[in-house]
Amino acid sequence: MSTEIVKSESLWAISDDIRALFDTLDGMSEDDPNYVSCYTDIQHKIEDRIRKVTGVHGYREHCRAMVARADAMQSHFLAARLAWEKELGRLDEYVTYVMIQDGVKELEGDGLKIKLRNNPPSVVILDEQLVPWDFKETVQPPPVEKIVKAKIAKALKAGIDVPGADLNISSTRVDWGDPPKSKKVQGPTAADRDILEGGE
Repeated sequence: MSTEIVKSESLWAISDDIRALFDTLDGMSEDDPNYVSCYTDIQHKIEDRIRKVTGVHGYREHCRAMVARADAMQSHFLAARLAWEKELGRLDEYVTYVMIQDGVKELEGDGLKIKLRNNPPSVVILDEQLVPWDFKETVQPPPVEKIVKAKIAKALKAGIDVPGADLNISSTRVDWGDPPKSKKVQGPTAADRDILEGGE
């Protein structure tokens, strides 16, 4: 028994055959010996199209179901990710508190180290109304006045007082010695999508 897989005709090919058969039938008289055969071929092709349309519709519903499933999985994994990110933040706060209370900048484990480092100075806005216009810009659209912290930081570091703003130089962070993050995985190219997206 042959194991060769015969690919079914596409909807476009079946419809094209039906159009061609009707064109042929229109040029025949009912007395033509091929008239009945052509008419029968049309009926068979129409049945093929009905089955094909049913199959295409079913495949579309399958795709819709897979999209819904992917959405549900995405929501599940997003919730899990947010929960674990919260746990990481809680762990950072816990270790920071312990190290500050003990007055140490470094803790050692079995071949591992946890270090407490100072964050770079950051701008803290104490009162937006007091910040001078020189440190704001208009963002469009809609027109909104936005404080430019980079300008404020530059001025404060140069010793220039900026009303309504200050530098926070007391914040710390935990350095776990994590390796640098790998580059973001590149998504599928146009050629990849052509291969993956098979049309009916």
